[in-house]
Amino acid sequence: MFGAGIVIYQIGVDGIPLFLLLKSRWNEKKWSIPKGHSEQNESKLLCAIRELKEETGIDQDALCLIGNFKKEVAIQLSKATKNAPTGIKNYVFFLGRVVRSHQIKLSKEHSEFGWYTAKRSVELLPVELKDVIKQAIKEIIEVKK
Repeated sequence: MFGAGIVIYQIGVDGIPLFLLLKSRWNEKKWSIPKGHSEQNESKLLCAIRELKEETGIDQDALCLIGNFKKEVAIQLSKATKNAPTGIKNYVFFLGRVVRSHQIKLSKEHSEFGWYTAKRSVELLPVELKDVIKQAIKEIIEVKK
């Protein structure tokens, strides 16, 4: 089993990318990127798109996937689970830009969301996800060229 997610961003009024982060309902200090577990026979990309819809309400038609961005990350869980018996969960992250105005509808898993600069996102995210944002910024800069 694997997990997948999408690093979502929009361009702010000053032209700077803002990233969507979600705060865990069960751990108020934990911020994350929309992500989740795969279902049986589900591709990584379809898993990421489904999880984005479930956690934020953002439909696939409201976003544009960017380039060939694909960042794989191993995340250490607080304990082993049925889907991650070693206590390590492997995720793949894609990059998407919101291209249509959309109201965020949080799932029961999250208590809060915010649109943050790359610098603030890196400050809020756990160590395993900081590099995902840094790589996303590099890709966004490359796409702008």
